[in-house]
Amino acid sequence: MGKIIWLEPEGNGEETILDSENSDPKLRERPIMGLTILQGLKYGDGIWKDGKIYDPESGKTYSCELKLKNNNILEVKGYLGFSWVGRTVEWTKAY
Repeated sequence: MGKIIWLEPEGNGEETILDSENSDPKLRERPIMGLTILQGLKYGDGIWKDGKIYDPESGKTYSCELKLKNNNILEVKGYLGFSWVGRTVEWTKAY
């Protein structure tokens, strides 16, 4: 499970950033801070797979795989359907 634990403040920094792009209107008022975005991952052969990742910017959920490239970089692959058709990004560890 992975949660959003920090966001760059917008405007004056006092407004709560909401999950306004969610496809479920009932969830659009929930705050993004603390939101679970990774779930269901299973570890094997150096890869966490068979999980889901939620993208609050688009309001969509994708299948995902994670791979630790080194101690500071996590490779995150999100896809629909087949893992070879998707998008891969690198998340860098914050200190």
